[in-house]
Amino acid sequence: MRTFGAVACLAMLAGCGGGGSGGGTVVTPTPTPTSPTYLSARDFSQYRSVSDFGTRIDSFRPTLPPAQPWRTLALGTTTALGGIGFTYYPSPKSYQAVYLNEFQEFRQIEAMPATWVGDQDYRPGDPSPLRRYFRYVQADTTNSTYDLNYVGIVSWSDYTVGAMVGAERGDREVWRYHLYGAVTVASDLPKTGRTTYRSGFSPGGGGRIDLTVDWASGEVTGAKRVNCIPSDNCTGADLGELRFTGQFDGTRRVLGTISGSAGYQGTFVGGFYGPRAAEIGIVGDVRHPTRGDSIFPITAKGS
Repeated sequence: MRTFGAVACLAMLAGCGGGGSGGGTVVTPTPTPTSPTYLSARDFSQYRSVSDFGTRIDSFRPTLPPAQPWRTLALGTTTALGGIGFTYYPSPKSYQAVYLNEFQEFRQIEAMPATWVGDQDYRPGDPSPLRRYFRYVQADTTNSTYDLNYVGIVSWSDYTVGAMVGAERGDREVWRYHLYGAVTVASDLPKTGRTTYRSGFSPGGGGRIDLTVDWASGEVTGAKRVNCIPSDNCTGADLGELRFTGQFDGTRRVLGTISGSAGYQGTFVGGFYGPRAAEIGIVGDVRHPTRGDSIFPITAKGS
């Protein structure tokens, strides 16, 4: 398989004035503007619970000879917030990730190291790092310009050896990816102008990606090259370009489609994070008629 809460503080002030026996005039001062307060996605010092967007892929590979490639049993990106997210408890330190009816718990997560791969938690008797782990995208070790503070990504997998699918026996792997972070409050979103978001590390090959948001029209566009990797069963230098076309709904959600010159088609969903939509996060899926299906997460910083 290829892997391509904000808290608003508003102060309402009210006052009144009066005179003598002739009565008075009620005065309502103009409220003092305040900015929303955003908790860093790196901060795991306190309780936090967030619902967000996610995507999931279920793959299977028969193990009987001859060697068989992975094939996708189910792939999908959901726009539903409910039932996708995480809850973190500082004492005892534990993190509970949920993807609809699927659940995973991680323990002893204390801080965010300056790398993009997160703390791992293996269950007793399960030494494989492919089984289950917590993941996030916070820092780019090659260029600090792309460091992120308000959005991250959680993922975990279940890997079953000897699984049965119909009459076939083989290896089955289920991956879930979803976003988390300090969601930009609607009143704090820009209304005019354009912002270009540049990603750091980009799963799926093809290097970085730029996503541009036109705040007046709500249009979101972007493109990236897709490198050829062995699991794609390809021989060229790359697989062409993926084009992202989406629409911002004016509150927090970005929803769009993906098309590719090499035959890729897919969908993505995401939103904005941090003050004045400082960062963007999207997750999605792409399908190819011969090379199989893939999921990807992208997080990027505005400039």
